[in-house]
Amino acid sequence: MVTFDDDAEQARADARALIEEIAETRAQLRERAAAKVDANAERRREIEDARRAGEHGRDWQVLQQRIDLRETTQSDILNGLDHSAEARAVRQVAGEGLARLRTAYRTAVSEPDEQLQEQLDELATARAGLDSELQRLGALEADL
Repeated sequence: MVTFDDDAEQARADARALIEEIAETRAQLRERAAAKVDANAERRREIEDARRAGEHGRDWQVLQQRIDLRETTQSDILNGLDHSAEARAVRQVAGEGLARLRTAYRTAVSEPDEQLQEQLDELATARAGLDSELQRLGALEADL
């Protein structure tokens, strides 16, 4: 016969198991988050190194030097708060690229087929990732 004490003990055991599972899940999530932060930091360093080497053009090279000297930030450059000629040039190129992207997107949407739809989905995913990365970079700069 099952008694109240037996039921209570089973409930406590179930609760302990659940707490343990939650703790393991939280630890895994923390590990994944830390790995993602590390990967993002590494990617950011790679981008900064490429800019310093001039791989992104002279404008970004000059701007990265100014970022390194803490005279400006990537956020200020992209948000129009840096009014230097290099920052304006970078924003112009970015704007032109976005305009081409927008035009291609509108064309694809008006004439969708299966292959184009897959490309649109990939494009939307890439854009969401880019937006997220820009926000993350802005947050990282705010922490500096």
